[in-house]
Amino acid sequence: MNRKQAFNLVLAVITSSSIFFTLQTNASELSYTVSETAHALNTPDKTNVSVCGVDIASPPYFLFSSAQTPKSGEHRGITYDLMKEVSQQLNINIEILRFPWKRCLTMLKKGTTDGVIGASFIDKRTLFGHYPTTPTGLIDQNRVMFTSVYWLYTNSPSILWNGRSLTLPDNGIAATNLGYSSVGLLEKLGINVHEEHQPSRLVTMLMSNRPVLIAGYENQLKPLISESIKKNKIPAEKIKKRPTPLSHDYMYLLISKPFYRSHKGMTESIWNLFGEFHKSGRYQQIADTYLKK
Repeated sequence: MNRKQAFNLVLAVITSSSIFFTLQTNASELSYTVSETAHALNTPDKTNVSVCGVDIASPPYFLFSSAQTPKSGEHRGITYDLMKEVSQQLNINIEILRFPWKRCLTMLKKGTTDGVIGASFIDKRTLFGHYPTTPTGLIDQNRVMFTSVYWLYTNSPSILWNGRSLTLPDNGIAATNLGYSSVGLLEKLGINVHEEHQPSRLVTMLMSNRPVLIAGYENQLKPLISESIKKNKIPAEKIKKRPTPLSHDYMYLLISKPFYRSHKGMTESIWNLFGEFHKSGRYQQIADTYLKK
């Protein structure tokens, strides 16, 4: 064997060893991957739950509008934090959708979402959804998601409200958010109600010379009113927040009837967790991270 043949033989041995080592390594990696995939396929899938919330900013529950809310990250609103904890404790996937309020309710009726976030109790909603109830069938306020207050704001002393009766002048108008429970509350007082999707539209009406009353949540309206007063150079004393609220609002996770039928135990567990968050002080801990800023 000459020098050239010896060199080629050594090269062949080295190449063969390299190929063998590579094949062994790749085979090992492939086996590991397949093993992990098989393990994942054998793991039961988490239940997917979709819930719909209003698309406008409603701090501290929804800190931003749907368009401005980060896709991920912390401190997006009490709702996101509560749902995150529910998801972790019950080992389920929760998807939060954001749409106009009436559309959320329509989606629940059609079964295209499993729940609606922050739904006040209205009897007609029980035709297509379930609220948490006590063993005797009463609405269970201990398992509420959160509470808020409907306040009345007016731009005229001719609008009278004493906590029981509401009187507007002939050219006066009452307005509130589209599809909110405040619509029914005002109608029960004998008032024709104008509805708007955006709180900013309600505030624009309030800045007019026409006697206007608007009903809504302070966390939505107060910043917009302050901004509009400055922008329109309107005397701050012209806009009054009436000292007596229209209503204290208990807001629940309203669950679709199909989802409740197929996941009754899970639904009750979700509601139970909301009750536990309030009882243990966990809800207040979450709320304080927003309210103290």
